[in-house]
Amino acid sequence: MERFTKENSQNIKSIFEAGTDIKLPKHRVMKPQKILSIVIAVMIVLAGSGTVLASTTTFGIILGGTKVDLEWEPVEPSSIDAFVEKYSVEKGRICTDPYEIDKLLGIRFIKSDSFIVDQAIAVAVEARGEVLYDTTLYLDGKGIALEAKVVLPSYEHLDHGYGVTKLGGLTKYKYAPDKTAYIISDYGSSDSDVVESRSYVIYFAHESIMYQLYISRSYGLEFAKTVIDLLTSSEYTKGEFPQYSYTYYAEDPAVKLDFDYSEHAKDDPPLSDTSARVILYNGSDSDIELDVNYIIKRAGSMGQIDGIKDEDRRPASMITIKSGEQYKMKIDWSDIYGPLGRPGTYNIIFFYERDGKQFTAARDFGMGARP
Repeated sequence: MERFTKENSQNIKSIFEAGTDIKLPKHRVMKPQKILSIVIAVMIVLAGSGTVLASTTTFGIILGGTKVDLEWEPVEPSSIDAFVEKYSVEKGRICTDPYEIDKLLGIRFIKSDSFIVDQAIAVAVEARGEVLYDTTLYLDGKGIALEAKVVLPSYEHLDHGYGVTKLGGLTKYKYAPDKTAYIISDYGSSDSDVVESRSYVIYFAHESIMYQLYISRSYGLEFAKTVIDLLTSSEYTKGEFPQYSYTYYAEDPAVKLDFDYSEHAKDDPPLSDTSARVILYNGSDSDIELDVNYIIKRAGSMGQIDGIKDEDRRPASMITIKSGEQYKMKIDWSDIYGPLGRPGTYNIIFFYERDGKQFTAARDFGMGARP
């Protein structure tokens, strides 16, 4: 099996694409990840002992030249079969629906509704007996790259893990009794010296999940500890989910609508049940005319929510976005639609004109429990 690492080309998406003819949607990379070229987060694939452990086994991480074992709980056999059957890489499938991931696995990777979850994907790699999960989280406008995995029943006897080959600064954070997270600040690859890194790489195991995180050091060590606390908590209502940004789609792929996850105050989130901060990227070779009005509708429905009709929308207001530029705006639909009181998945749709033709740019997002 190819190694699964942050900087290796064989990550979740490329492992999948290499074994199938399906190209996945591009997953946005947060800015701190751009400076991680000095890191090789190696997958530890060691010889298995051949012994299946009954209750707990170990999650191995390499810290420099030292292997550290963290105890974790294996998954229940009945929790994972349906997901593997539907979304194994050997069968050429990958899951991009956060609701479906949680529902079929019976496992909750994000254990707090404090985060906004951006484009989660998961795939089962049967050759290694693992389900790999990848997403970017946002907390108070700050991005967190998260990779996680769970191990399929009967594969617990193999060694599973992550690591850095050269290690400098290290903080051990006890987030619970007998539970330690390893926050690494200075690290390097096998062919470089240890350097002062611009991001933390974090490893810990909680319940059935093995976590690997990347967090900009500019956010501070206390922020990193808060992220760990939230990922290992249960700060959500049973049956509900974090707000999430799902997929974008457009008739013209050069023009893309996205949410603005840049720094913001806690009382001004990028996405809520009444408003959103959005960005429209014009990657085409022509200027476009954007209608700053929009439609909100429930995913799968034909019309707008709550019986709103096209004539109830405000008069059109057009702005020009030049080729290669972007336009940011905050939209507030509370006086048109009211709060999105019913949990579910919604579409936000904008209209624009390019070269005399009309197009749409849209994004899905989820609020609360799956309908």
